[in-house]
Amino acid sequence: MNVILRERSSHRTAFPAATRAGEIDPRTLGYGIIQSGELGPMFFMALGTTKQDVLGALGAG
Repeated sequence: MNVILRERSSHRTAFPAATRAGEIDPRTLGYGIIQSGELGPMFFMALGTTKQDVLGALGAG
């Protein structure tokens, strides 16, 4: 699957240089979206969890 990401330069640091040049795996994409701030506290409350718990489940927190 090909995915085109249009991102602000401030978000580019969330992904390692190797992933910017190639494919992004689902874990890295999830981590980047969570860290970007696109998902607010209400999103996590609706899921019955917290941002920290999701990051922990991804192995990034």
